[in-house]
Amino acid sequence: MEIKNNFISIITLGNFNPAILTPDFLWNNCKFTFIPNQTPKGQMSPIVSNLEFGNISFLMELEKFQIMEKEPHAFKDTKIINVMETYLNILAFTPIFVMGANFNVKIERANEKAISNLNNKDYLLTVFNTNEFIYSSKIKYSKNSIIDYLSWELINSEESITRVNINLKGNIFTLNYNVEIRDIMNEKRKISYFSENLDSINNKFQNALKEIF
Repeated sequence: MEIKNNFISIITLGNFNPAILTPDFLWNNCKFTFIPNQTPKGQMSPIVSNLEFGNISFLMELEKFQIMEKEPHAFKDTKIINVMETYLNILAFTPIFVMGANFNVKIERANEKAISNLNNKDYLLTVFNTNEFIYSSKIKYSKNSIIDYLSWELINSEESITRVNINLKGNIFTLNYNVEIRDIMNEKRKISYFSENLDSINNKFQNALKEIF
């Protein structure tokens, strides 16, 4: 089995001003020092700003702000979550409602038992240490039925929701692991949720991959 990290991203939903998102603002205010003074690709406007610094990209629309790191060596070492947190703390009066982090991987040459595990609801309850989850799947039927698409939603606590989406093409799984927090307007402390819990979230994700695949 081979696991490749496709990307990690941090997304915030709220009311944003894309014109503020400039290279100088990121360098001078948001501690974006790990790709210093590199001229980015992209565009800046009052409606949407899209900047790419190598494998790090920033996308800001009026209602969404996303930072993505493509093909990270290790999810636990990403710095983009701290950049997002710094940005939101500087512009403290920006209305924000939801934050989410995505861990996206490609899994090749997984053993046949993986499909059996993904269809075993009781086993998934144990793997994710939860009492219940919402499970949905789409199956392509042929001589040998296989999973084409699979998703489930876990209510981890009052603070966070975990969603897992899996696509299967040929013998390659693409898996997206999403953790989301809400009600940030009423509890600004939640802006720090992902920086404070990155190691824990990543460990749960890596353990789930190991158990299932």
